[in-house]
Amino acid sequence: MLLHVAPSRPVDPFEAYAVECQMHLGLPTRSEVEVKCHHQIESKSRMVKSGSNLGKKFYGCSLWLVDCNFFRWVEDVGNTNVSEWEELEGKLLEKETITTQLEAEKKILEEKIKKLEMERDILQEAMQDMRNESCQLCGAMFKYTRGEKYTLIAFVMSWLIFAIVVMVRN
Repeated sequence: MLLHVAPSRPVDPFEAYAVECQMHLGLPTRSEVEVKCHHQIESKSRMVKSGSNLGKKFYGCSLWLVDCNFFRWVEDVGNTNVSEWEELEGKLLEKETITTQLEAEKKILEEKIKKLEMERDILQEAMQDMRNESCQLCGAMFKYTRGEKYTLIAFVMSWLIFAIVVMVRN
């Protein structure tokens, strides 16, 4: 039988997202934070059993009877991690901004590539047309007399020079 336990406080969507990010990055969540005393011994979570703070949770060192007076309220531990959360949020925002900028640059470059490919295709078609015309002119050249051939050669050469000039300018 499954029991559904309602959370003791409302779930904050930002906090849930931050916990998800921390888990994804392999960082400890607030519930997984180890609180260590001044001797680097993991502190135990305890609860006040009397007085005005009855029921309030705190961390205390297991050596508190001997020589360690380490004490920290559980809620204060969560608040010390807020700066870490804000730092992570800032890093995440920075990475998302960079990603957005790179995607925009990629789109611009893809559009430039398409435009250049279209221009290349147009120039290749024009070049092929000029080749076809020069072949036709060469074929017709054999039909003419020597004087006409020289004139035709000069004409073909001028077309070739014109085609080269056009290609160099583009």
